[in-house]
Amino acid sequence: MTYGSGNDAAIFNDTAGNDWFKAYADLAFMYGSSYENYCYGFDSVTGNSAAGGNDRAYLIDSAGDDTLTLEPTSVNMTGTGFDNTANGFSRTDTYASEGGNDTANFDDSSGDDIARATPLALAYMQGTGYVNVIRYIENVNFYTNNGGTDKVYLFDTSGNDTFTVNSIAGSMIGTGYNYAAYSFEIYAGYSAYGGTDAAWMYGTSGDDTLTAYADQATLTTTGLKVYAFDFANTYTTAGTTGGNDRAYLYDSSGDDTYTSITSQASISGTGFNHTVISFDRVDAMAVNGGSNDIANIYDTAGDDNVYLRSDYSALLSSNYDTYAYSFERVNAYANNGGTDRARYYDSSGNDVYTSDQSSSNMIGTGFANYANSFEIYIVNGSSGGNDSADLYDTSGNDTATVTTTSTTLSSTGVTTVVNNFETVNVRALNGGTDTASLYGTDTTDDSIFWGNDYLQLNTSTFEGYVYGFETTDAYDIGQSTINLNDQSSSETFNLYTDRVSCDNGTTLLTIWSSKQVNLNLASGGNDTVNVYDTPSLDRIELSTSSFRMFYENVITDYHYVYGSSLKTLNLFASNSGVDTANQNDDPLNYAVNYTGGWNENYVVI
Repeated sequence: MTYGSGNDAAIFNDTAGNDWFKAYADLAFMYGSSYENYCYGFDSVTGNSAAGGNDRAYLIDSAGDDTLTLEPTSVNMTGTGFDNTANGFSRTDTYASEGGNDTANFDDSSGDDIARATPLALAYMQGTGYVNVIRYIENVNFYTNNGGTDKVYLFDTSGNDTFTVNSIAGSMIGTGYNYAAYSFEIYAGYSAYGGTDAAWMYGTSGDDTLTAYADQATLTTTGLKVYAFDFANTYTTAGTTGGNDRAYLYDSSGDDTYTSITSQASISGTGFNHTVISFDRVDAMAVNGGSNDIANIYDTAGDDNVYLRSDYSALLSSNYDTYAYSFERVNAYANNGGTDRARYYDSSGNDVYTSDQSSSNMIGTGFANYANSFEIYIVNGSSGGNDSADLYDTSGNDTATVTTTSTTLSSTGVTTVVNNFETVNVRALNGGTDTASLYGTDTTDDSIFWGNDYLQLNTSTFEGYVYGFETTDAYDIGQSTINLNDQSSSETFNLYTDRVSCDNGTTLLTIWSSKQVNLNLASGGNDTVNVYDTPSLDRIELSTSSFRMFYENVITDYHYVYGSSLKTLNLFASNSGVDTANQNDDPLNYAVNYTGGWNENYVVI
């Protein structure tokens, strides 16, 4: 209300006692223990607290849009037709309860100041010797231009609110309000009153560090620290230039999921999600409970290395690294290009590795690691336990090489290498023309077996099994005497001085050895044996259901074949030596066919 014309001003001065100053748009008064002074309709009103006492000031807005400026020693509110100021009060309270869209601007002192705001309810800034309080104001700005280490605490409403902080400013924004804070050293945002709230934090060009738990996240960087408490979603972006930026993401007590995609990573669980962007390294820790914490790690467009261990896994690339600790399951994917390697490491217990050349896994006590679509899989079993590996072929042409310390399965575009496992099984079940080679230790510790479509190599510390390959060869077998059996089907066996093979029409199994071979043909079928000579003098002794083939006429170096399934014996003398065949029994239970220069002797007694 305005009385008369002109630009009128009123000034109130305090006493040495405790005084109170209160100013409305059209009314102001100051009172103390023994006085009351009022003014009405003045354009400008000033209340001064300079004489002493514990004085307080109260400013109340108008029904229009008003602006409030709050400094440590002076508070001013202006609106249509009025300008009210309180100077030197130790505490000033301002109310915006009369309407309009009001704005408050706080300025700090040269010391350490604290600002706090609960939207549409209460906000204040305080420092040494002053407290400025406002209520119900829609727009609030806190400024720190005068020095000190200043802190601001911003709270949410019951609606959906957004907390945002960068190196210049921070804000809390929601329905009907906008609260901002500029150039503070410490920002804290709270999601305490409901809604689905989000926090966005941005790093600087320096070293940024984010530490996030289920109920809070903290960003620390040069000259800045940001806290976000109890937000449903937090998003933190590291500075895009310079710095060594790291994020540490912790799980909750429930089952949580960590996902890393190129340079973006997140951990989520019941009621929370933390996402980090453009950090150089992200560490995710599943250490707070839950029985099924899962980490999903995706490759970059470059050449990546993924390390999968029983206690942690990691992806290392040219510009981004991520680690996942103590997750019950880790899934690693190589879908984005490059030549990527998955490196598995066993635990001290008994672990099992399984691979089909496109997907793979290692499972042990308390962990399960998976890798998919990598070009190279390297599997290490040197930490202890009795580890086993099961490898499967592709639909193309595959090649397997098995030794007692290392196994390699090579396919088009992908290679698997298994090192230091106690048991390795390699199966060719999916098509293609596949070949396999097994290598013994060339000591008497070797034992070689074959069966229907498979070769098996055993030592005191290793068991290797190769099944279903079209061609399989075993080398460096040091076993002094090799004992072999046929199968129930009809098979063809080939005996040479340096090898023995079995051909069942589908697979060809060959054992390369010059040691004695005992071949038992008693399991059924009509078996055929082809015997090939050497360039020296060779001799074969034929008995009713068996024969012995002596190469180079050395008694200790022979092949012994026996059994009821022996039906046909083909003798080939294609080399330059003179070979002798002695028939010791008559009749023979098998047919004998001679090719080449055999000297046949009938020596039946």
